[in-house]
Amino acid sequence: MAVLDVVVESAGAVGAAPWSVAEVPAFGWVVVSGRMTPAGVGTVLATMAVYAGLLGDEEGAPVDAREVVAGLVAAEKIIAPGGLRARDERTGAVVVPGCCAGLEDWREWSGLAGGDDGPWLGHDPAPWFERDGGLLRLWPDGPLTRAAPTRSPNGPPVDFVVTELSGLLCGVREDLAGFLDRTAEWAARNAPGLAASLVAKLDADLRVGGADPDQG
Repeated sequence: MAVLDVVVESAGAVGAAPWSVAEVPAFGWVVVSGRMTPAGVGTVLATMAVYAGLLGDEEGAPVDAREVVAGLVAAEKIIAPGGLRARDERTGAVVVPGCCAGLEDWREWSGLAGGDDGPWLGHDPAPWFERDGGLLRLWPDGPLTRAAPTRSPNGPPVDFVVTELSGLLCGVREDLAGFLDRTAEWAARNAPGLAASLVAKLDADLRVGGADPDQG
């Protein structure tokens, strides 16, 4: 059975955050859901702050938690490196997002059910989809172009039943909605007065609310 996990790749500078973060290796995966610990939420938000230029070695970067959160709220667009990790619980196959893929593009998976080529899933590795009747086969790596892809020697694929994809994406949205709930609790403690604004920003930039996933 195919499963989709919402994941964010932790940035190398999350330790510079003015709040607690989880013990995740640099560039390791953090699973995003309503079951996250406060430290897990802190890791994801710290990663977003790194990509927004609010944390790291830059001179003048804010060091106060509330200031960092205010910077996220004011950012043009929040970037969350990662996306959807595919797993086959029967075979143990796993396909992770490639470099430069972003969670903010998760809704692009919805076009697969209608016959679209699907989202760009990053590079190094460069996952890609192959259609086989009523199945979508997600290979873990391949060429960066869509023309004449070759099978990857780096691991087995994860197969999806096309008609089940909508339900999987609804589950993704539920996980993201749970993350927003945990973020509201986190922000109430770490950045008083900014919880509602932060959640609204994440909701908009990660495209959590709105149309059902099968409608894009």
